Amino acid sequence: MADMNIRTRRDVKKFLEGLSTGSSSLLKNVTVGCHYHTIEAESEEILDDIQNELAEKGFLMQSRRQSGISGTDAF
Repeated sequence: MADMNIRTRRDVKKFLEGLSTGSSSLLKNVTVGCHYHTIEAESEEILDDIQNELAEKGFLMQSRRQSGISGTDAF
């Protein structure tokens, strides 16, 4: 897992400037295309809708670990 050390708005600005100069890489390149996001919603129904949309668009993969919410993770 890559630690990007982005903790402040200044860090974000510095990272984005690095992208334009070529000294930084996009997250998908740093993580070889596979990375995780945490999604929160007000209800299970909304989470199910989000999961279905992500699956339809091909953004889900099977998890190697047991997840508390579902057996898939977004990447």
